[in-house]
Parts: sequence; structure tokens; C-alpha cells
Amino acid sequence: MKYRAVLFDLDGTLMYTIVDLANAVNASLVSNGYEALPIELVQSYVGNGARNLITRALSSYPDADFDSVFNYFLEWYQEHCLENTYLYDGIEELINDLTNKGVKCCCITNKQDPAAQKLCTHFFGEKLVFVRGSSDKYPRKPDPTIVNECLSQIGISSCDACYIGDSDVDIKTAINSSMDGICVSWGFRTEEFLKEHNAQIICRDITDLRRELGL
Repeated sequence: MKYRAVLFDLDGTLMYTIVDLANAVNASLVSNGYEALPIELVQSYVGNGARNLITRALSSYPDADFDSVFNYFLEWYQEHCLENTYLYDGIEELINDLTNKGVKCCCITNKQDPAAQKLCTHFFGEKLVFVRGSSDKYPRKPDPTIVNECLSQIGISSCDACYIGDSDVDIKTAINSSMDGICVSWGFRTEEFLKEHNAQIICRDITDLRRELGL
């Protein structure tokens, strides 16, 4: 195998999550007296963690009660995050094949950690050997802290691992972690966007990704 470990982003990479994310954002906005947003706009706000997502969603309301909206979002999303979310085509088989070949599969995401744990457990059981989402204990991607902790825990060096994601944050995460980076264009950012942000490798479908990973 080309790599001994593969670290994945979650939203837009492993799973299509935008409907549940948009529903949670809009539920929190409407419950606090603000207008709902189009799903396409919410999608453009995803990638830098929940706090930044809600900050962007409230950009038209400078005097908004951020904490009220944010806390409502966290509670609503944790309860409803499995309603419309699904794995992208071929992801389950990819994780199974990598695992069967001895490759350690992990997930590092800027999604809040409780939701990340819930989603990864639901879809993958114990197949992912390391799952870590955003919390107050660690800086978010593209800071390499969590990536480095992951590699340390699984006992694999950055030269034997790669990071797979769908955004500019993921491109920077791979660079900051001194590891190969692979982008997928089926997620929340277009291929043109990824090229503009200096993506070196872009996979358009699961066949491309399997080939790039040596499967």
C-alpha cells in the first residue's frame, strides 16, 4: 500500500451532511427571531468549525445574541445530525478495503467532537481507529496539533500518511502536517476552487481516489 494511514475530513469528504447542517443553522436562526438562509449559502460557510459557521450565519445581524443561537445550533444538530446525512458512494467499501489491507483509517474534522463521534460510530463502528472533532482543548484545522496527536497515537509518521479533504482548510492542514494531501471535488467546494487554493491532487470520484491510494 502507498500509505500506512489515511486521515479523512468528514463533511463533504466522507459524508454528505449539508442538509442537516443547514437545518440546524436555520432552526437556530428562526428560533431566535432571524431569517432562515438558503442551503447553498450555509454550504459556503462550512469548514472552519461551528463558531465560525454561526458567526457567518449572523453576519447580517451585528447585534445578535451569538451564544443563544450557537447553543441552540449545537443542541439541535446533535439530536438531528443523522436525519439526512449519508456516506458518499463507495466510501464504506473504501474504508473496508483500506482496513482489510492494514491501513489505519482516521477522521479529523472541525465539526464539534460530540457530533463527529456520533456520526463516525453510526456509519463506521470501530473501523476508524482515531476520531477527533473540534473542542476547546485543541486548535482547529489547519493547525496540525490534532493531526500530530493522531499520528503519535497510531504510531505512524507523516511521510507514511496522507490527509484527504474537500476544502482549502484541508489543503493547508496537509501542508502544515508535512504530509501528502488529496482533495475530492464531490464535496462542498468546486474543483475550480480547489485548484485556486493550490490543490496538488484532485479526485473527481471514488475510482480516482482508490487509484491514488493504490487500491
